[in-house]
Amino acid sequence: MSWKIGVIDLPVYLVLAAIILTAAYFNKIPANMLGGFAVIMIWGFSLEM
Repeated sequence: MSWKIGVIDLPVYLVLAAIILTAAYFNKIPANMLGGFAVIMIWGFSLEM
């Protein structure tokens, strides 16, 4: 049995979320479209559950 959040497996999602949250905490997310897309992607997948 495989847990998924959206189309991403749960372990992959948790790693991506941890990387993005850590980068946000240290203010390392770029303030352009790429940084915004990363944050929106993680939030969007979590809302799809």
